[in-house]
Amino acid sequence: MSLVQGRSVWSQSFSLANTTSDEENNSQLIAAVKSELAYLARKRPELNKSEVVLGRSVTIIGDASVPYQVLKQIMSACSDSNYRNISLAVQQLLKNAVEEEK
Repeated sequence: MSLVQGRSVWSQSFSLANTTSDEENNSQLIAAVKSELAYLARKRPELNKSEVVLGRSVTIIGDASVPYQVLKQIMSACSDSNYRNISLAVQQLLKNAVEEEK
């Protein structure tokens, strides 16, 4: 599931980790992200001074299961939508999940 500001914009029945790096496989995800970012930009069309220079801010949160190719596509979609001030955050694994892997 992909969320933008806590709102689901896309869900899938398969893991992103099992997809190939083919851009076409993730086109629905990218289209949904772009659509939601455009919607949010229309809700607040005025940019402050920092946003004029750096672009709108966005934080992408993921974990190790997200392939780099998908992350790159999401970052590109953000940039294309004038969300250029991009921060990346890593979602920590639950302690139990880490212990199970040992």
